[in-house]
Amino acid sequence: MSHAEMLTSPEYSENHTLDSLFEIEDVLEYIAILQNKVKHYDNLKKYRVQTLSAKIDKINDQISKLKSIILNTMKSQAPNDKTMDFTPIGKVTRKKAIRKWIVDNEEEILAFLKSKKLGQEAIEVREKIVKKELNKVLDSINKKKVPGVSFDPGKESLSVVYEKEYLPKPKEQDDQPDQEINIEELDEISMGTMEI
Repeated sequence: MSHAEMLTSPEYSENHTLDSLFEIEDVLEYIAILQNKVKHYDNLKKYRVQTLSAKIDKINDQISKLKSIILNTMKSQAPNDKTMDFTPIGKVTRKKAIRKWIVDNEEEILAFLKSKKLGQEAIEVREKIVKKELNKVLDSINKKKVPGVSFDPGKESLSVVYEKEYLPKPKEQDDQPDQEINIEELDEISMGTMEI
């Protein structure tokens, strides 16, 4: 089991930080393997929808966890770097969190905006909130507690871009009638470790 694979086990949280920025390269390679698994499972999904959906969800959770670990490592060990290149594998880019206001109760926020004579551009004639404009209005008043809405500060995310020649192409699934597939062998097939 590789170090990157161990990071997906329950012993490690997504808040874990790697010991070195150079370890990110190993994690990127493992993410590529996991993403290839997802593509393989997506191709088989029409045959075994429920079983494969659960596997895909689990793998996507592992990918998300590994991305969080890379992000935490970059924040702690290279806080001023927004992008890091790991040629020939790819690069990682820290993305700014997307802030947004979440309308919990349209009637309350409408009443609030009308009482303060604010945000007419965020209200349509039929009195439905125009969320894009509402964000601007609520940002301009700098209040964190506004009736009818809650605030989501957003979460910084990580973008991973692989070099084209690095990623293996997933195998195309022929249109064949349903056949028995041993789900346990799927990992071996997608990892290329199964003996034929």
